[in-house]
Amino acid sequence: MLLPAGTYLSGSIRLKSNIDLHLSAGCTLLAAPASMKAYDESESFGGFPEYQDGGHTYFHNSLIWADGERNISITGHGMIDGKGLTRKDTEKAGHVQGGSVGTGDKAVALKRCRQVTIRDITIYRGGHFGIIMTGCDLSTIDNVTIDTNRDGLDIDCCKYMTVTNCRINTPHDDALVLKSSYALKQPVLCEHIAVSNCSITGFKCGTLLDGTYQPEPVGWVCGRFKLGTESNGGYRNISLTNCTFMYSSGLAFEEVDQGRMENIVVSNITMSHVHHYPIYITTGCRNRGPKEVTRMSSARDIQISNVVADDCDSLCSIIVTGMKDEPVRGVWLNNIRLHFKGGGTRDLVSKAYREQGTNYPEPKFAGSTPAYGLYARHVEDLHVSDVTFRYERPDYRPAVLLDDVKRFTIRHLDAPTEDGVKQIVTLRSSDVTLGHYKLPVIETTDVHGTLVSTSGRTNHYRLAYIADKANDIRGRGKDYDTRKLLLLDGGDIYQGTVLSNIRRGQPMYAAFDKMDYDAVALGNHEFDWGFETMVDDDATLLAYEFQGKHSDNKVPVLCANLFRHGKRTHTTRDYVVLDKVATSADGHRVGVKIGVIGMADYSAKSMFTHQFTDKGYDIPVDYALANAIADSLERSGSCDATVLLVHGQADEAAQALGQQSVIDLVLGGHSHKNMCDTTTWGLPYLQGKAYGMSYSYAELLFQVDATGRLTFAHVGNCRNLEVDGKKDTRRVAGENAADLEADIVELSDSAVEHVRPMLEKVIGHVNVDLVRNYNNVDDSLALPQSGGRASTMGNWMSDLVRRIGRAEVGFVNNGGVRTSFPLDGATTRHITVSNVYEMFPFDNLIYVYELTYTDFLTLLQYAMTKSGAMLLSRMVGIDCYLTVRADDSYTLRSLVKDGTTVYADGQWTEGWPRRTVRVAVSQFVATVDRVDQSTGLHNPLVKWNNTPRLKSKDSVDNENAVRVLTEEAARHGGLLSVDTAPHFIVAQ
Repeated sequence: MLLPAGTYLSGSIRLKSNIDLHLSAGCTLLAAPASMKAYDESESFGGFPEYQDGGHTYFHNSLIWADGERNISITGHGMIDGKGLTRKDTEKAGHVQGGSVGTGDKAVALKRCRQVTIRDITIYRGGHFGIIMTGCDLSTIDNVTIDTNRDGLDIDCCKYMTVTNCRINTPHDDALVLKSSYALKQPVLCEHIAVSNCSITGFKCGTLLDGTYQPEPVGWVCGRFKLGTESNGGYRNISLTNCTFMYSSGLAFEEVDQGRMENIVVSNITMSHVHHYPIYITTGCRNRGPKEVTRMSSARDIQISNVVADDCDSLCSIIVTGMKDEPVRGVWLNNIRLHFKGGGTRDLVSKAYREQGTNYPEPKFAGSTPAYGLYARHVEDLHVSDVTFRYERPDYRPAVLLDDVKRFTIRHLDAPTEDGVKQIVTLRSSDVTLGHYKLPVIETTDVHGTLVSTSGRTNHYRLAYIADKANDIRGRGKDYDTRKLLLLDGGDIYQGTVLSNIRRGQPMYAAFDKMDYDAVALGNHEFDWGFETMVDDDATLLAYEFQGKHSDNKVPVLCANLFRHGKRTHTTRDYVVLDKVATSADGHRVGVKIGVIGMADYSAKSMFTHQFTDKGYDIPVDYALANAIADSLERSGSCDATVLLVHGQADEAAQALGQQSVIDLVLGGHSHKNMCDTTTWGLPYLQGKAYGMSYSYAELLFQVDATGRLTFAHVGNCRNLEVDGKKDTRRVAGENAADLEADIVELSDSAVEHVRPMLEKVIGHVNVDLVRNYNNVDDSLALPQSGGRASTMGNWMSDLVRRIGRAEVGFVNNGGVRTSFPLDGATTRHITVSNVYEMFPFDNLIYVYELTYTDFLTLLQYAMTKSGAMLLSRMVGIDCYLTVRADDSYTLRSLVKDGTTVYADGQWTEGWPRRTVRVAVSQFVATVDRVDQSTGLHNPLVKWNNTPRLKSKDSVDNENAVRVLTEEAARHGGLLSVDTAPHFIVAQ
């Protein structure tokens, strides 16, 4: 149907299916005055009471209307002038007078239509609604201009619609509105609506069209993009992008009629001269709908980003408010810059801001907010990042006030405050009781696969014991609450026992998940099997199967200073903010937020080169980074206390943080030593021993004052607690049940059963105490005359490395000798397959070199340095006589091979420099270059790896050690020989 240029006085036009009403350029469709009674009567709604205004109930009394039609369109560059339409509500919800006979109140009204297109037209003075579409699906509105004195475009209970390139000017009501009313006699979601490239203004009616753009004096509504107020069904999958606002209110997302509002995305919005509020998100319980509907309104997953606004009214900040029993869940505010007029007074901060309740959801009626930039109440998961606030006149309100907000992060907030005004204020619920509260903290570290210790004659369920102590705090059954304890681990979780190694750590990360660890640090041994294989893409421990059930693992892995190829890797997190509950002596509880920052303080020499440096990893130690994160978290109000969880010595980390650090507690690891102390300026630090033999305990103490405000007080009751070796055993069912957590015992037994054939399979026996002197700590365990550089266990392992490599000389590093097998008073001791895997837990390859004795001397000269002495520390196959210097380095005096002196005091015995010797070392020794600081000497093996000197590197240590020992036992009636002579010998 074509209307050429001209003016056409018209009453109701009824569109039918497959009709395009085309208004040509120069055409004006002029709405007839009411006196002509040219409009159709309102249809019968057929049910009472109604739960929406009459404007949403009746459609036939309109200038252009359609009901139940398909494939209809209104197009062309002509104009609809609604001069004769009324803009008053002639029917009110629940009091219907049969419609407005003879009166038209909408320019375009479409109901239950499909495949609607409205394109290129202009609407001037559209009556109550310029365009209202209810229950219309698969529709397109494009390049439409509306300049009107009530609602511009209302989209109600519609699905699959795009609105693009429109200009909507509404100085006295909503501009572009999505609704979900009860007009279809049932709650219907308004969903899959995409709005883009539109402009919303509040100029005087008509001045958008004539180009004078005159601002209208502000009423209580003046343009905006809105979801609501009618919201019986709710809204889902809504996007608004690339739009501008001027002389209007901003974004209003309102769910108050028992529907749900979810998956809302807004981006790239600019606003100027913002009336009342820039962003408003709320739920409430107006509940205008059938009384048999009993669910609460809800809102979740709303993301707003890239918003710039100036000249914002100081009445309201950004507002995000839910209900106490049904908070708004999941709001992201990112990259937002708002400039306010300012002028807020101090009294507004303490003034109670109105709960939404059954009230009409309009901020103007609630009064000024207690913050000038952002006010949030009854919200869970609020995430604010890269937000800037400014104001013209001094404003004595905080920039941000959070009231009953759980799980929030605020990063990169740039907002001024006046002197004496906090930038961020966090309040708790009004039922918090005055007093002192504590949150217990437990840290394990360097467990090294010791879910259960199987090295002795009795199994020791170390993690089951610690889990029991954790759950003594958390409670059991219906009282179990992970929020009552902060449980952390300092790293080096997996490597060290056959129980863990055979299954690549699975029993350990399953136990950590079942124990509900809050976070773990990144240890150096997490790289042994390839760190990228030991962590999920979301920087958590690996998922696992147990007893036929798949479990996702949500324990986060923290390390803020892990880089790969020069970039911060996504496989660890910088920090986590944890929602916890602190408890008073009389049982009252208060929610607290704890920021846990992860760091690593160890050098590349602690890791296998091929799994670390060769893969592009780097860990620059920078405690200023940890301090900056902590400062940001605490200044933003994101947490109440911060903890540094570092795989590195706790005392060194605490000192490195410095006196200006806001970190409240340091938990360390790596050195396998108990620590519990404070710095001279009062920063507490602690860590436990390795292998689950002890754990650390502390309490974060908080205080709630008379106003209900919570503050961190201090750390108290710090101590290291030993795992009781008499109470962590379970030789018969039910033994020590009161001290062992049953589900961790069950997991432990399952892991033991998996490796039982290896645990029980005896290879042979030894008749010598196999002991180590790890890191030369206890020289009483060292072999006499060795200067601490030999022990029975070190000799045995070096000899096994030599025999695996079919070499003459074998080396292992000091840190590689990690266990002992004492006789415990007996004459002999069985050696099992499990024991061998305890000795060689890292699946090292054995590197075999053929060297001249001149080369070999070069290697030993490096072994005489302080750095080389830790790497090439245990040796068999040749006697090396040395003297000890004052700086704990050594001087090589002579070499004796099978009783023959081949080198002494700088002189070779004739012919020996050119002879060759086969040398076998572990992969770690062969690939790590520890440069000695005093001499500048490098580990020569690293350079020789790319030369013909390297003959092989294809034998795995543990499995080949089993083979070698099994063959020896068969030859000697089960007896396994142990070399008890020192081969690094201090010369007399």
